[in-house]
Amino acid sequence: MNPTAIILGMYGMNALGMLRSLAIEKIPTKMYHIRGKFPTAKYSKHANYFKIEKNKEALLERLLKDGVQQEDKGIIFATEDEHVLFCSENYEELEKYYDVPKIIGKEMIDCLNKKNILQFGVAAGFNVPKTYTLSEFSGQIDAPIVVKPINSLKYGKSAMEIYHDIDALINKRSELLNVYGEMVVQEYIEDYLKKSIDVQCYNSSAGHIIAGMHTSDDRMANPFGNSEFKPLSISLKSIWKEDLVPYSATLAKGIGFTGPLNFEVVESGGKYSFIEVNFRTSAYVYLDTMTGLNMPAIIYFDKAGKDFSGLLDRKRIVGMKMIREEREAYNLFRHKKIVKCYRNFSSGILSHYEKGDVLPLLVLPLEILKYRL
Repeated sequence: MNPTAIILGMYGMNALGMLRSLAIEKIPTKMYHIRGKFPTAKYSKHANYFKIEKNKEALLERLLKDGVQQEDKGIIFATEDEHVLFCSENYEELEKYYDVPKIIGKEMIDCLNKKNILQFGVAAGFNVPKTYTLSEFSGQIDAPIVVKPINSLKYGKSAMEIYHDIDALINKRSELLNVYGEMVVQEYIEDYLKKSIDVQCYNSSAGHIIAGMHTSDDRMANPFGNSEFKPLSISLKSIWKEDLVPYSATLAKGIGFTGPLNFEVVESGGKYSFIEVNFRTSAYVYLDTMTGLNMPAIIYFDKAGKDFSGLLDRKRIVGMKMIREEREAYNLFRHKKIVKCYRNFSSGILSHYEKGDVLPLLVLPLEILKYRL
């Protein structure tokens, strides 16, 4: 068997990191994308085959057409929540030609709900912050509080806000609901901005695997937004917390998802509080690949029935940074200033630039001018 890795979505760091991770092991890839977001990974030197469709109906039609022509079932990797839901909604048709990630015994649309997913954290033994919907919130939690959309199908972490004034939130409630739909209001965990940890894991045929863990190395308030406080990650660093390993295994087993999981916790007061879980790789998948384990390649070989034991024998690198140079480019183009300047880019991994694969960085101005401004 020599199946093709099918990457759904070409936008941003996740798609680009996914493609680069698979390329390390010379795994054949095809990429599919829906118009509307910038196809970042399309500009990588590793992009040998890609299709951009006008909507999800056209995407499904293209995948089924290409699927018929395959000798072996392709292995699907989703890069955004909308692709995770797309796979769930079209599972029966896609499964004929592809290995499709799925959740066993649950509805994916329910699992993408930021309030519903807290049950997974409870079952895994984590502390869980007090959480209410914005519609029902009337000051049950003291400030500061975290407010974010109840699902991330349309809005990501950029829509998250931290409020230090309860009345300000309540006065803004109608406006927020009109813009984002229902939202969750969550207890703010002490040191959230400094001690949030992302863990990327997968339940393989050989047992539970953690590709890597990372935390924000430099996080700051967005000085340009209209919200009271929006955190921006400027750089991240790889870490390792051995005591998180059993929690991760319990969480993954309880969820029962056949693809990768990326979950977030906050370490505070010697305890871990569960924040959320995503049914896909992290945007920082390439940081984990370079400092821990190559999760996309491991999943590919596992699904293809091939030996991947050689990919598990790697020394983990702690303290390696990933610097988000696209944040600098965005602020420079939109606000004519650099928020944070890095003197030594060679000290870490860059989110878009890689030696020998420079075009994803060079096209950033095109993304910013056409899609962000």
